[in-house]
Amino acid sequence: MEKIFYPSINSLIREGDIEALTEALNALSPFELTDLTVKKSDRN
Repeated sequence: MEKIFYPSINSLIREGDIEALTEALNALSPFELTDLTVKKSDRN
């Protein structure tokens, strides 16, 4: 399954704004995210 990331979400990830990123994902998701942990990936 292909993951699609919108530019606004990518910029939030780059800026490290976890709170705003969580809010953005909550707006797009039917599930409520209470805690979001971002780990740096080996894949680029």
